[in-house]
Amino acid sequence: MPLFGSYVGGIAGHAPYSEITGSYNTGNINVYDEPGISSIGGIVGGLFESTVIKNFNSGDISIEGGRATGGIVGRMMDNSTVTSSFNTGNVTAGNWAAGGIVGNMDYNSTVTNSYNTGNVTGYEAGGIAGYVWESTVTNSYNTGNVTAVYAAGGIAGVVAGAVTNSYSTGNINASADRPLFAFAGGIAGLASRTGTVTNCVAINEKISSSAVNYNGDAAGYAGRVVVRSYEVGEIISNNFALNAMTVSSNATSANLRENSGVDKTDAQLRQQSTYSDAILGDGNGGLGWKFGNDDDNPWKMPTGGGYPILYWQ
Repeated sequence: MPLFGSYVGGIAGHAPYSEITGSYNTGNINVYDEPGISSIGGIVGGLFESTVIKNFNSGDISIEGGRATGGIVGRMMDNSTVTSSFNTGNVTAGNWAAGGIVGNMDYNSTVTNSYNTGNVTGYEAGGIAGYVWESTVTNSYNTGNVTAVYAAGGIAGVVAGAVTNSYSTGNINASADRPLFAFAGGIAGLASRTGTVTNCVAINEKISSSAVNYNGDAAGYAGRVVVRSYEVGEIISNNFALNAMTVSSNATSANLRENSGVDKTDAQLRQQSTYSDAILGDGNGGLGWKFGNDDDNPWKMPTGGGYPILYWQ
């Protein structure tokens, strides 16, 4: 079995080869950083070749120290899926990955048609996932604030997989309290050589970063969509960003992506056509999001106006 150690979850600790459907947790979960604890989640701590469907968590989830921590799943591996689920509780992991839906995603796992409204804090922190490794986040959104020591992103802290067709509205901050670099982005803080961020929208009002590295140099970097990418095979393309966004950092570099994302006004970002049209005439194409009433067409515009939500809400 590839998962080791102890797992803590509101419904199940460790769920290999399983399906968890229609469950919820409303209680707070706090775990001390005991040796052997691997991950904690509002629904399940560890997920292996399993599926979580239509679950939600409203309790605050936290661990004092490090370990993967998520509002729905702590760590998911090997073809696991979370779909049509949401979290409203705050998620805190001091020294490891924290995510509004999942802390750490590994090996062909997927989060889809899900959302988070809770605040997320961790070493690597994302509104949906803290760390995305060879996995995918798609058709999901975050409205919570994200704070990290190293990498903070509105959807993912670090992407070594794919983030697509998703948006974030929360404030994003990366602030290192030790000699280190810090990265903050509206969608992702860092995109690795294998990372892709496409067809996403950063609607964040404020993105900020501050740090000092081991040489004593200013090392806090902030960007509208993605601030840092390794530019070897990664793809950062066809993304939009709120034109009134405030971005602040104590360091800049021409090799980073501080200004990534095509400008859109708040009024444009409240129109379905901004997301669904194939061609918008801005030279960068449209996002091509699917609007309807099923998993393949998951988006809809809310009654009374606003940004897109999911069809099942």
